[in-house]
Amino acid sequence: MTATSGYNQRSTIVALATPLGESAIGVLRLSGKEAFSLAECFYRGRTPWQKIVPRYASLGFFVDPRGEVLDEGIWIKYPSPASYTGEDMVEIMLHGNPWLLLEAQRHLIAAGAQPAKPGEFTERAYLNGKMDLSQAEAVNDLIRAHTRLAKSAALSQLQGKLSHVIEQIHRDLLDLLARVEAAIDHSDIEETYLSQEYLLSHLQKLTHALENLLHTARAGQILRLGIKVAIVGAPNVGKSSLFNLLAQEDRAIVTDIPGTTRDTLEVEIQIKDVPFRLIDTAGIHESTDIVEQEGIRRSQRAIDMADLCIALFDGSRPPTEEDTIIVNLLKDKPCLFVINKVEEPHYAQEYTFLPDPLWISVKNHWHIDTLHEKLAAFYYSMGYNPQADVLLTNQRQETLVRQAHDAISQAIQETLANTPEEYIAHHLFKAKHALEEIVGKTTHEALLDRIFSQFCIGK
Repeated sequence: MTATSGYNQRSTIVALATPLGESAIGVLRLSGKEAFSLAECFYRGRTPWQKIVPRYASLGFFVDPRGEVLDEGIWIKYPSPASYTGEDMVEIMLHGNPWLLLEAQRHLIAAGAQPAKPGEFTERAYLNGKMDLSQAEAVNDLIRAHTRLAKSAALSQLQGKLSHVIEQIHRDLLDLLARVEAAIDHSDIEETYLSQEYLLSHLQKLTHALENLLHTARAGQILRLGIKVAIVGAPNVGKSSLFNLLAQEDRAIVTDIPGTTRDTLEVEIQIKDVPFRLIDTAGIHESTDIVEQEGIRRSQRAIDMADLCIALFDGSRPPTEEDTIIVNLLKDKPCLFVINKVEEPHYAQEYTFLPDPLWISVKNHWHIDTLHEKLAAFYYSMGYNPQADVLLTNQRQETLVRQAHDAISQAIQETLANTPEEYIAHHLFKAKHALEEIVGKTTHEALLDRIFSQFCIGK
């Protein structure tokens, strides 16, 4: 963890810690060296401010500078360092009236508090050593988690499970680096000699650990961003109807006229706790209509960007040449082949060129539950369980682990080439720096600004 000397000397900040809107309660949060003195200016209660027991709720009025009562609420003191930010903190719980909460905040700002930037409370927690950088990122992931599995992955990281894995790899790397530096500094002493077999064994152990993490990156990031699923097929096979059914809302226009969908539509859904980004595409076929042609081009882009495609076919008619073209178009993509409109009579059995197709009826909701199971199975086929496994959940973490892996791979190449230990040490230092940046042992101010600017204000 990183602690910044003198950080507690920064200004006292204030922000709403709850969304601005009518509700039962709203919470104002203060943090900084003057948090207690500022709050005391506006507190009037049966228990004197100085005698309020830390971390216990105390009932009191919020009184403006003229002595007029603004509201009655609950006041809680969190003395440093036993607080979320590591600084003195106060939380004031008032009634959830937006005007009232903003008025209370305005008085606190007028008295000397500074409006908090997005994520500034968590940034101070990181800088004061309350959590490392990967845990701070997990706070934002937890707030934004839309499914149980996404919550589990974020909570795992917040509890330090990823940090623990990174720290173990980091310790093994430091042990090896110390041996290599000893061999460089004391090459005349036999005890410091490192054989090629010794170096390769330890470097390969590090490589294996980093590869295990890298293999989790896609599964982890899908939980944050969702699996992109494009519904593709010829015009009028029921793509928009299936899109609406899976989304459980009428987002796409549905008619019997071929070519109704001329652009891609996207919606976020969840199936069996797995997040998906469902994309409805224009029907793929030959067309002289300029607008349709652009829609088909956008469909192709959606296919290229999709993690998985649902290839939909019309079982109420025999297969067409367009259907075989679509199958060829999707030959390099993970696909679920689905035949719609299997109400009697149908021609589904004639689609012999489709591998293991699922027969459904969007109209009658037949076998939609099986489609749900197949979609969720796509995620679980990656072999990871967010409730048990440590996952890399964002691009920054994956990039840094990859940098560390590449540096260790370079060290292996230098070892195999019998180059001097100085070259090996150089690559080990690069790997060390990348690992330390994951948890924030080494950071740049611009990086922190980028990470915490994605947070909501008040967290």
